[in-house]
Amino acid sequence: MVSPPPPPTFRLADGIGVTRCEDSVIVLDVPCDRYRKVGGEAAVALLEIANSRPIDPDHAGLAALHRAGFIADQLQSDASYLDPRSIPLPTSSVLEGGAPFRAATRHDLGVVLDCAASRLDLRRWPLERVLRALRNARQRRSAKEIGELARDFDTGRRLAPFRPCCLPDALAFTRRARRHGHDVRLVFGVKCHPFEAHCWAQIGEVVLTDPLERALRFQPILAL
Repeated sequence: MVSPPPPPTFRLADGIGVTRCEDSVIVLDVPCDRYRKVGGEAAVALLEIANSRPIDPDHAGLAALHRAGFIADQLQSDASYLDPRSIPLPTSSVLEGGAPFRAATRHDLGVVLDCAASRLDLRRWPLERVLRALRNARQRRSAKEIGELARDFDTGRRLAPFRPCCLPDALAFTRRARRHGHDVRLVFGVKCHPFEAHCWAQIGEVVLTDPLERALRFQPILAL
């Protein structure tokens, strides 16, 4: 007796982050560089797939998810992005506790240049390309402790001649920290009513580019 073929397995497409935010299902679509709100049967199906639960291949919401490019049909063994549920809830931030004042140094210029470079890259290239380069960046080991690195970055960032912005600043720090050999995560988060998106760097349960209270306002939707 021949066994029937197994039903197709669905997964989130690469660069798609999903979270339930109060009464809404929010999608971060990295390839299209935008956030989207999903409702109806598509939202039901998307949550099932995001939570790795089996779903009927005839589910009414699947066609819309395929058209939007949110799902794929095969398992991916080397997913580029992390499930946001794998990111620990932060419990502290290295930017709290009153770091002592210090004079500006030549290292601060490097921070300013890193922040400028991240802004330029985000203007020149699609977000997907910028994040792919971050994933593939080569690392070198450094003796510099991650807390010191984050506080020095925060000091240097304040000297930059442009306004703070979460994505380029967190991107610049994550690049810098990974060059120093630290396994830092770039975390994207959202909140609803009103909708707001944010981005920060984190290692373990420690926030590196924000006060703890600010990061806790947001529900993680994607990380790398």
